[in-house]
Amino acid sequence: MHTTSENKLNQYIKDIEQIRHTLKTEDSLLIEKPWALTSWGIWVLIGTLVSWILWKRGAAPRLLYFAVWIPVMAVAGFFETIAWISQSRQESIPLLTRRLLFTLLALSSVIITFLFFCWYVIPVPCPLSGLIVAASGSILLLYCHVTFRDSYPEGFFLFGLGAALFVLNIRQPAAVAIGGLSIGATFLEAGIRYELIRKGAENRNE
Repeated sequence: MHTTSENKLNQYIKDIEQIRHTLKTEDSLLIEKPWALTSWGIWVLIGTLVSWILWKRGAAPRLLYFAVWIPVMAVAGFFETIAWISQSRQESIPLLTRRLLFTLLALSSVIITFLFFCWYVIPVPCPLSGLIVAASGSILLLYCHVTFRDSYPEGFFLFGLGAALFVLNIRQPAAVAIGGLSIGATFLEAGIRYELIRKGAENRNE
């Protein structure tokens, strides 16, 4: 009788410890692979280069929106989905938990709003590059809040750069290219740095 009570108590303690461990690790659990950020960076850099070449040849901004940036967003989103599925399998967690579902809905709503925002701002006589860079920084900050906790510096950098471009009222066409390069390079750096941080933490725990 005494042994049975001790066993139950030990099992209860183990369950409590497991719950505590789960609560501690849930906030740091990655929803997708860090290379999702790297992928976004690469595709944004490619999109910026293609846009600049086509713009030099006389392409209208709204044509570039449909011919370049919508495909860039779609392809980058496809690779992000692969990063999400890969990470879910590695962590042995369901693809659509309640937390993930609401996270995806939040991110999707922000990205869709960003696309509509870009479409309506294109013909407006304002420093477009500043608005786009600041909005991209805000999206990265949302990613940081959800999963990539160590990428706040990159998010604040983009937000600050965008705000500076807007306040300085820089409207030259080259500023749009500089903005795109800044966004792509920052996302690329964020993904690489986050991957290095994760590997360093894993090596220390071994």
